[in-house]
Amino acid sequence: KPWTCLSEEHCRLVLEAGRLHDRLTDYILLCIKESQKTGEPVLRLLEYSYPHMGYETIVDEFLLGEHILAAPVLSPGVRRRRVAFPPGVWTDQQGNLYEGGTALDLEAPLDRLLWFWHR
Repeated sequence: KPWTCLSEEHCRLVLEAGRLHDRLTDYILLCIKESQKTGEPVLRLLEYSYPHMGYETIVDEFLLGEHILAAPVLSPGVRRRRVAFPPGVWTDQQGNLYEGGTALDLEAPLDRLLWFWHR
């Protein structure tokens, strides 16, 4: 039971993550069905989807299907991270647009997962 060991703030963040998963359920199921047809993985390293473009060393970002890029923070206390954007235009939850083929240092507050939708 998370509510027995988490602070109120951290419990709120866990619930928000669950809500995000709920909002993405249809897309996740679509990715799973596509994977069943093609054999391609649902979760992909950038190098898998964009081979020979310099992404072979990036192991802390991943694609969910072809349209969602996730760039989680993996170290405690870190609130910024560099995000490599593959080709295309990527949109964050606030509607900010990021041009592919770039890498940017972005704020990564504890209350926001860095994920982007490929248009």
